[in-house]
Amino acid sequence: MNAKLLYLKGEDEWPVLQVGKCYVLPGVPQFFSKSIDCVASHLQFQEKGGSVFKVVLLVDETSEGFVTHLNTVVANNPFVIFGSYPEEKKEKGYKTVVSVEARLRGRRRSMVGEAEEWPGHGEMEEKVAKGLAELLEGLDKTSVLRVE
Repeated sequence: MNAKLLYLKGEDEWPVLQVGKCYVLPGVPQFFSKSIDCVASHLQFQEKGGSVFKVVLLVDETSEGFVTHLNTVVANNPFVIFGSYPEEKKEKGYKTVVSVEARLRGRRRSMVGEAEEWPGHGEMEEKVAKGLAELLEGLDKTSVLRVE
């Protein structure tokens, strides 16, 4: 059985040891609780069969102001998943959260029903970057408060 260290939050975070289907978590309470969240996310994406590339935008504009542009961007980027979520709490400082993401899986269904091969890992990052760039082109530059 192979053992491996998983840096689920990056190289500067405390790693999790995986031995087969077992995860060895640190005993220090603050590292343990962080590791539980990371392993849960890791397992969720393993179950779905792939990696996720995700970018989040905080926009100081309601989605009604850019929905037509967003719909065009969605139509132009079939491997990318876009989400638009209104923020009800004004004290947060933004009005809409927009997510741009792609999951790396084996196959996808096209609009006409036949199966297509999904792009590889590097290609998915490029597709998210392309979708993000296209989305940003049509948004008022002063309304995009943060890109995460």
